[in-house]
Amino acid sequence: MNGLVKFGMNFEVALAMDMAVRKEAPGCAAVGSRIHCYGGGKSSDINVPFILDDHYSLDYEASFIPNQPLEGWSKELSIPIEQKRWGHDLVSISKNAMVLIQGSDNGNGSSQIQNITSVYYHNNQSWATIPTDKSLIPDAFASSAEVDSHGNVYVWGGLVATDNLPPLFEFYNDHANESRAMLPNFLYILNTITWTWSVSPVNGNSSSNVIPIRADHSSAMSDDNKLYIVGGITIASGGDALNGTNNTRLYCSMANIIIYDTERHSWSSVTAAGKIPSMRRAATLTNIPKESGQENFLVLYGGIYDNGSRNARKSAEDTCYTLNLTNLTWSEINLEVNQGNVIGSGQLYGHNAVLVKKKYLFILFGVDELKGYRGDVNILDVTTWQWLSSYNVVNIWTPGMIAGVVLAVAVVAEFRAIEEKAANGRNNDFVVDPPDPRTTMEDHAYHPSRCPSPGEKAEIIDPSSPTLIARPMSSGPYYLSPPHSPDDSALDRQQWLSDRPQSTPALGLMRQSSYSIIRPSSSALSQSVTESTFTSFSGTTKPDETPLPTPALQKVKPDGDA
Repeated sequence: MNGLVKFGMNFEVALAMDMAVRKEAPGCAAVGSRIHCYGGGKSSDINVPFILDDHYSLDYEASFIPNQPLEGWSKELSIPIEQKRWGHDLVSISKNAMVLIQGSDNGNGSSQIQNITSVYYHNNQSWATIPTDKSLIPDAFASSAEVDSHGNVYVWGGLVATDNLPPLFEFYNDHANESRAMLPNFLYILNTITWTWSVSPVNGNSSSNVIPIRADHSSAMSDDNKLYIVGGITIASGGDALNGTNNTRLYCSMANIIIYDTERHSWSSVTAAGKIPSMRRAATLTNIPKESGQENFLVLYGGIYDNGSRNARKSAEDTCYTLNLTNLTWSEINLEVNQGNVIGSGQLYGHNAVLVKKKYLFILFGVDELKGYRGDVNILDVTTWQWLSSYNVVNIWTPGMIAGVVLAVAVVAEFRAIEEKAANGRNNDFVVDPPDPRTTMEDHAYHPSRCPSPGEKAEIIDPSSPTLIARPMSSGPYYLSPPHSPDDSALDRQQWLSDRPQSTPALGLMRQSSYSIIRPSSSALSQSVTESTFTSFSGTTKPDETPLPTPALQKVKPDGDA
C-alpha cells in the first residue's frame, strides 16, 4: 500500500500541572515557532522502564526564565494509534512538518512498534502514518535520523534483536552475548518529497574500509549535506549473536569520525585532530550553520560512559565541544558560570538539543550526574558560549531583524528630519553600535579505547552471522513502492531548509524486535508495502492541510513525576 493515513488532531488542554514529566530519551524538533517533544521515559534499577506517549510543545517566540521548570509547555494530543515510545528520532522536514521514526515501546522487546514512521503537520495539528515494510526496515532503538537540504531523511545504526528474549537491557550490562543484539549494516533513506523508502548497504560486499555500525551514537547533517557520526557503542568483530559467543560491546573513540556524503553517496572514516572528547554515548551533536565571519561547525553536548554496568554509568565531565568541519578539529568549550548563580544544564545525557534562530541551543530533559531526571530547559548562546539567565524575545534579535528595524527607523527619522528642517532648520543624526560576541575554547584529553580507526584491519562478518549484517546484495539502494507527493511544495521546502532549526536526540536504553532482511525479487519491488496496524490505505490520500481553529492553551509545568 502507498500513501499517508491521516488523523485529524486538536490541541488538548492539560488539566494537571504534572503532565509533562521529567524524563530521558524523548524526541524533540522545532516546527513553526514551537519546539515539539514526543515520548521519552524513565528506567529503574530493576530494568522496568516507564515509557510515555505524551506530546508537548514550547513556544520559543515567548519569553521565559531558563534553568527551572517552565509553565510554558502546551500539551497536544498524541497519535491516536501510536504506542508509547522512547529512544526514537524526531526530525523537522519543513517549516510545517516533522517525522517520528523508530524507537521502542517497552524495555524488554516483548512487543513491536505498530508504526515505525509517522509525520506530524503543525498547521492543523494532524498526524499521518507512512506505511513501512518491517521486513526491510526494522524498528530499532538508539538509531539516528538527519535530514538533508533535499528533504531526504537518513536513518542509521541502532540496535535490533534476533528474538524477544532476553531484554536488551543486558546489552548495557555488557552481556551483549546474552542480549543477541544486532547492528544493521544498512542506511535507510526516506524521501519526503515522494514518501519513498530506499535501503542501501553501508559496507557493500567488500571486506575493506569497514564502517563500524553503532548505536546510541551522535549525528548531525552539515550545511553541505554531509552526515557526521561520532561516539556511541558497537559490537566487537568476531561475535556470533545467534550463538551468544564473544559478542562484546565497545565504546567508540571520539577521534574516529564517520562521514557519509549524501551528494556523492560515499562513506569515509577519518581521524579528527585537536583535544579529543572522552568516549561517550547518549550525547547530542548539533549543526551550527555558517554565518558571516564564522565557519560551519558542530556542537557536541553531554553524554555518558560506563565500565560495563548500567549501575556504574557516569556522565561525561568534559561536557561541551565544537568540531570544526573545515579541518576536523575538536575544541573543548569552557562553559563557566558565576558562583552563587548556577545556570546551565551541567553534566547531562539522554537529553535533546534544538537550535533556534541559528544561535540559541535549547537543552531539554535528560539525566544529570546525580542520576536525576530533568524537566527544565536551558539555553546556550553558541556565539558567546554563555548560558542565558533569561530568554527575552524582545531583546533576542537577529542581524536581519536589527537591519530591518534600523532601516525603518532611519526612514522615519529622515522624514521627521525633513519636517523639522522645514520648520526650524534643524537636523538629527542616528547611530547604531553593532554587537561584539566573544568565544572561549579549551582542550581536554580522551580515553584510549576505541572502535577500529581508519587504516586498521577489520573484517565484515560472514553473511551467515548477524553481528554486522552483510547479506549479499548490490552496492546501490533498492526502493519500495512510491506513495503520493507531500503537502509542502519543493519551493517552500527549499526556502525553509535554508534556515531551519536543527535538533538532535541523545538516546539511552535498548529494545528488541524480530528482524529479518532479504533481497526482494524484481517482482516484489513492484508490489505495495503494508502496515500491520491498518487494513486499508488510499494511494491518493493526502492530508487535509486546512488550518483548524486553535483554542487557548493552558500552560503546564514539565516537572512532575508520574
